[in-house]
Amino acid sequence: MLFRSVVAFRASGPVLAAAATSSDLLVEVGGKVSAYSLSNGHRLRTWSLPSAAPVTSAGLYPVGGTIWAFTDWATDQSGFEYANVDRFSLSSSTVHRVSANDVYPADMAANSAGLYFEGIAGSGNYLFQGPPAALPRKHADPNIDAPLALSAGRVYLLAIHENQGGHTYLDAFGGSTLSPVFSKRLSDSDTGIAGTGAGLLLLGGGKVTLLDPASGTAASVLSVPGAVTLVPGPSAAVVTVSHSTTYLLRLAR
Repeated sequence: MLFRSVVAFRASGPVLAAAATSSDLLVEVGGKVSAYSLSNGHRLRTWSLPSAAPVTSAGLYPVGGTIWAFTDWATDQSGFEYANVDRFSLSSSTVHRVSANDVYPADMAANSAGLYFEGIAGSGNYLFQGPPAALPRKHADPNIDAPLALSAGRVYLLAIHENQGGHTYLDAFGGSTLSPVFSKRLSDSDTGIAGTGAGLLLLGGGKVTLLDPASGTAASVLSVPGAVTLVPGPSAAVVTVSHSTTYLLRLAR
């Protein structure tokens, strides 16, 4: 199915991130996140996210009444920069800083257990779980940063293992413990994973593969020419490009 876009409202500046709950639309412009009512478009509340420099990329991950957000300020001049992670509630103006200037931007996902993200601590790389009201749990992992997805109570990384010839692996971890469950080699052409309502999806080589979350093996494969990005969430979807035009396609089972 091909989705068609309509104008919801006009933002005050370039939109760096957007997300929605069942009742609210969340939009980030610069370092400010605003919540708008989906029923009438009225602005409900605005949160300011502290940043060391002007924000150039961001992400929003709503789960119930909790919103997780990352902000980053990398530019062509500064190169790569580690991101901040913040948490706030739709019912409060308070912003809680979860991690400061030590997170790999965009490689994260959230559910009721919290935000799962990748970052640095001391001299090492770690997979983190930030529960809604506690200090983050962490597990040392040299194979990050890597695309991250949540499915069937586990955390999955699509990681390049430099110590194993630079090949691509699907690494699975327990969602509540971050303990390793399995590591399965995949094709080096695989570039993305996403947890969706249809299950754990893998993208690569013009194909979308539904994976068995217990083993990482392929359950079914769908050819999707021009596929470039999987969209996590309750509806399985993929972004494709054809003849310089970008499309959002929903994948039906």
